[in-house]
Parts: sequence; structure tokens; C-alpha cells
Amino acid sequence: MNRYILVWLALLLSLSGCQSLLPRFGEIAPESLETERFHISQQDRLIGRIARISVREGDTLADIARHFGIGLQAIRDANPGIDPWLPPAGEEVLLPLAFILPDTPREGMVLNLPAMRLFYFPPDDSGAVWSYPVGIGREDWETPRGKTRIVQKK
Repeated sequence: MNRYILVWLALLLSLSGCQSLLPRFGEIAPESLETERFHISQQDRLIGRIARISVREGDTLADIARHFGIGLQAIRDANPGIDPWLPPAGEEVLLPLAFILPDTPREGMVLNLPAMRLFYFPPDDSGAVWSYPVGIGREDWETPRGKTRIVQKK
């Protein structure tokens, strides 16, 4: 059996979450499924890349966003003509999996409010960044800005 097919099948079987969202062969290259941890160099300003998948019967944009680590608002903004709760099966959905790194020192956790993303630059893993979608409160509540630190975990 072709080595590529074996690697692809292993990847598909190892993914957790909504299995109905897994792409068909040829729709998404396996390397573009990386949605949280990215390898970067000091010159990199962009991580990830844009991808497309076809909606499966019964999936919502919220399901797809959760599966691929995208915020609901981001996937809705990328697909303005698609009903987020009843997308038609077979409809192509744009996955906004490319992110601009914040122009800030690459250390610790960085919250990018406009992008609604958290970027984590681990101290022991230079050359990597972790990125997650975040909710940032209610519309009429201001998010405190500034440098912070964790003083206690519960």
C-alpha cells in the first residue's frame, strides 16, 4: 500500500473530535490540519494557511470551528453567505487557519484582542508557537490591557 495513504489513514484515525468533519482525500493536505502548534522562525509574521472543506450532513459552522480550533466569529466572517446553523451538505467552507503573529516580544502568552486569539510562545521550545481562539467577554465590557502575571492557580 502506498506510504502516503498509510500515513493519511493513521492521521485520520488519531484525530479526536467530530469524525464526520474529516476531509476526503485531496481536499486538505495532512500538514494543513495543524491548527494549534506551529513551527516558526524569527522572521515569520504569518502562521498556518487558508484551507477549504466540504460540509457533511448535520454539521454546523460551530462544529467545524470547534474541530479545527477556529473561533465561531472567525469562521462566520470567512463564510458570510452560509447559514451557520444549517449549512447545506456539500457546501464549501473556508477555514481561516492563517494567523498574523502579533508585533510583540515572542515570550509567554500574548492575547490579540482584535484577532480573538491567544498565542503562547513556550520558553523551552524556541521555534514554536501555540495558538487558540478565545472569547473576550461581552460587548459592553472593556478588557483590561497591560502586562499581567498569574499569581495563583485554582
